[in-house]
Amino acid sequence: MSSNRNLSINKHHWQWIKSSGINYLRSSLLYSRGFKHGFFSKCSNNKKPQQLISGISTEKSIHIIQQVHGDVAVNASNATIDTWPKGDAIISDQPNQSLWIYTADCIPVMIADEKNGNVAICHSGWKGISNKIILKVIDKLEYRGSRKRNLFFALGPAISGSNYTVNIDLTCNIYEGIKKRGLTADEILSRKLEYMCSLDIVQPTPNANKFKLDIRQAANAQLANHGITHEQITICPNCTFSESKNFHSWRRERIKAHQWSMIISN
Repeated sequence: MSSNRNLSINKHHWQWIKSSGINYLRSSLLYSRGFKHGFFSKCSNNKKPQQLISGISTEKSIHIIQQVHGDVAVNASNATIDTWPKGDAIISDQPNQSLWIYTADCIPVMIADEKNGNVAICHSGWKGISNKIILKVIDKLEYRGSRKRNLFFALGPAISGSNYTVNIDLTCNIYEGIKKRGLTADEILSRKLEYMCSLDIVQPTPNANKFKLDIRQAANAQLANHGITHEQITICPNCTFSESKNFHSWRRERIKAHQWSMIISN
């Protein structure tokens, strides 16, 4: 097991909170820096953000997008509850904005700048990692004055690697999204697989064309290769596929259901 995983996934950094009859997970990495947020359980599927936020904060504007598994980040002021633009990330542009995404097995990623109070939230599955949506959000935050060293990342509940089997072509797409600078695009397949196995991103299966993929470790490696340190990242240990009591999972249920995640700008 890689040291990256030991440093980033820590169950003690995450707490279940119950408020107003609603359960949600909270990251101490973000909460200790003054950011109100919540990774909600499956009970949020039938509730609107206005209901869910009441247990965390009040009088905050609500901003939502139509998620399309792409790489577009939307300014919060352009993502109102009445006119949802298409995208897979929202970036705050004013204080007291609550940013919302919904997931089933993909990763809800929260980013918070402890210096200027800006936040962002991303919906990132394997397509998002391949399209580098998290890195594009970082670039936009830096354009607005953020510095990488002031950003903190919480990767919420998602499908675990042991429960997510993909074909070999998809692993190559992931590689292109997370490879280190300096590696060429024509790296042979065995080198790509060796690199990703060394980071616990993929693990082989008895079928030579199938691999177990850990999308959160892929996102973790992508951030590390972009200059983000392990102290700036925390990864939730909860698996949406295996914890049917707490989470919806597309791979488990094959129905359209989700759980919400939300963070508020300071």
